[in-house]
Amino acid sequence: MQRSLLDPSNAAPSPVRGYAPVLQDHGGERDALAALRGNDPDRRAAITPVIQIVGGNKNPLSKEATRNRVKNIAIAVGKEWPFYLDFVRADPARVLNTRWGDITTAEVAYRAARMRELPFVPVAWTHSRPAHLNAAANASIFDHRGLALRHSLLGTAQATGQSTADRLKAALADLQVKAEDIDLFLDLGYLDPDVEVSPRRLNRLVARCVDAAAWRRVVLVGGSMPSSLTIIPEGGSGLIERREWALWRSLPADLRGRVEFGDYGVQNPVPPQGGGPGMRANIRYCLDEHHLVVRGVGDVTIEGAAQYVGLCERLLQSGSFAGRSYSWGDSVIEDCARGDLLPGGQSLWRGAGTSRHIQAVSAQVLAQD
Repeated sequence: MQRSLLDPSNAAPSPVRGYAPVLQDHGGERDALAALRGNDPDRRAAITPVIQIVGGNKNPLSKEATRNRVKNIAIAVGKEWPFYLDFVRADPARVLNTRWGDITTAEVAYRAARMRELPFVPVAWTHSRPAHLNAAANASIFDHRGLALRHSLLGTAQATGQSTADRLKAALADLQVKAEDIDLFLDLGYLDPDVEVSPRRLNRLVARCVDAAAWRRVVLVGGSMPSSLTIIPEGGSGLIERREWALWRSLPADLRGRVEFGDYGVQNPVPPQGGGPGMRANIRYCLDEHHLVVRGVGDVTIEGAAQYVGLCERLLQSGSFAGRSYSWGDSVIEDCARGDLLPGGQSLWRGAGTSRHIQAVSAQVLAQD
């Protein structure tokens, strides 16, 4: 792959040090970002979201669907907020026929983002196919914002036979982009409570990755929200430890000063298959060390959204509620509990939980500086 050199004099806004939530491009999460953009521009400046375009359950993304996803993202983030653009449950290397010829799904998304003047940073993975690596590398050169490289940190060496540092160096060689123009995301994925992660081993792995190259930025990402909330009793509430926060905090102070924090918000890293039969109403509320989850009774498609009023009342009475002024999500919870807002569907509560989470976690991250 032949590259031109980045011209720093033409560089567009790039990510800043702070918090990097990894979000899916579902309506609720977009609503949370839009509320933050409109209500708290100072907090927004310390947050660089990773927005993942989610592929369909059965059918691959068409060019029209990809462009529409970018359009919806643009409504949420506007033209001034740098963000990372990634894909999940979709193949960014899949070739689509367009008026520009046969190009990858990733390139369709990048072109759509440029047309809307979005300050996006393309994302590739160390296991990405060559066509995706090439598309992300070309975009980084064209737009002068660099790129993000995501790497699944745990278990990769055993799966590939390469050391983590060697895998990162191989990805650098494939991309042909300078490390100082790359933001490295070390991804822990879902942190199953039944699987132990040794802080000592994690510290060693992270340090090796940090020292492998002169990265522009390094972010440690993980998530603790299970794909199913059956661990919380129906009609009850419970706490889920935010293990990703505890593991980042376990890094030695000098290493933590070089590695930033990211998480998956209030969602499991793997996108849900959708609501439908069996889903229980629930609200996920971020606390300092845990997620507080309140859960309804019975299939929400049968019992109806009205039970969210009771869930909101329970949150207000839990002793953990921060007050309606804390975030857009907190105002939604209080308004629903008081009868000033119709309960709505799960998308609203996905957004409310995400809003509360981003506000709370960004405050924690900023307090570490």
